[in-house]
Amino acid sequence: DSRFRNMSDFQIAFELYLRSSPDQVRGMNLSSEEAMEWNTGNIVDRIKSPTLIIHGQNDALVPFKTAYELQEMIQNSRIVVIPNAGHGITFRNPEQVNKEIEKFLREIYSIN
Repeated sequence: DSRFRNMSDFQIAFELYLRSSPDQVRGMNLSSEEAMEWNTGNIVDRIKSPTLIIHGQNDALVPFKTAYELQEMIQNSRIVVIPNAGHGITFRNPEQVNKEIEKFLREIYSIN
């Protein structure tokens, strides 16, 4: 959505929050609480498929080092950093994200 391209991570989160119903807000709060307690180390070692990790260089919500930690934990994974992008990279940089996904899929499936 083009309206998100020039918004900060926090502006996007606030905008989505304002447009949510009370039930959606409760769900977001529960999800946020669970995300804070979630330990990825419990499951990432079970990932065996080729994995693409896409991270915005300027992500204000998820620390940059988290992408590298995931890459170290997931065998056969690759990280792509989207320059000058924040947390909402699929909103603000959809063309670049799609290009990276397509490139990754072409490589793992040997498609020219």
